[in-house]
Amino acid sequence: VRFPNAKIYAFEPSPSLEKTILKNIANRNIVLNKSALAEKEGEMEFFIHKASQQANSLIKENVTFYTDNIEVVKVKKKTLDKVAEQY
Repeated sequence: VRFPNAKIYAFEPSPSLEKTILKNIANRNIVLNKSALAEKEGEMEFFIHKASQQANSLIKENVTFYTDNIEVVKVKKKTLDKVAEQY
């Protein structure tokens, strides 16, 4: 590891991926922000491809291009400036 004391800040708005991500980053210097990075603070729709988490998107057309079998959830969005202020 080149920078063993570095802290990494990860962003993932998908609630269905939270458990997997937390398992993968356990015992590491990684902080998971359960939000999307955006130009403004607030909430937005997040489109989940029910058959493939790899196709999830904040942009509906990116998911519906592959399937109509989607779930829509509201997720938090934060600006990078606000996140930096927290830490």
